[in-house]
Amino acid sequence: MISPLAAQLLPTVNKPSISKGSDSPVALPSRSKSAGLADSIMQDGGLGFLRSRLDESMGALFEKAAEDNPELAATGPAAFFNASADVTPEATADRIVGFALGLKGTYSRQNSELSEAELMAGFESEIRRGIREGFGNARGILGDLDLHSGQVEENVDATWDLVQQKLAEYFHPA
Repeated sequence: MISPLAAQLLPTVNKPSISKGSDSPVALPSRSKSAGLADSIMQDGGLGFLRSRLDESMGALFEKAAEDNPELAATGPAAFFNASADVTPEATADRIVGFALGLKGTYSRQNSELSEAELMAGFESEIRRGIREGFGNARGILGDLDLHSGQVEENVDATWDLVQQKLAEYFHPA
């Protein structure tokens, strides 16, 4: 259990904004003030907090990808940053993989000189690196707070496993 003092000191989820072209910034859907780490652990085993960390990383990727990908920019960030989204490991894994694979067009345009095999290998390497980094950051934060154990650790590990399974199915179908 987290002490009341620690709960007050834990940050709440920030609401980053991203720019959509030269238009004014598009605000991401707001998170409730109760979306802090302590509340997330009590409500969903920490998946909400993990999701917020991944959302921050994905937000930066979305901004970069939206600059050259009109199809992605047209969907807007709300498709990926829905505050009422399901935070089960399965749903979280689906969002992570769906977003990552959605960057294929941008990666293809930026690496048009590569053969199809080189393109797929490079794309797989890049998104796996980004996902590994995002999970590593989230685990590090949870570990620093002595919260990466029990149900939280199980949920993070289950989400990781599902992401890896979905990537394997996409890149290396049986």
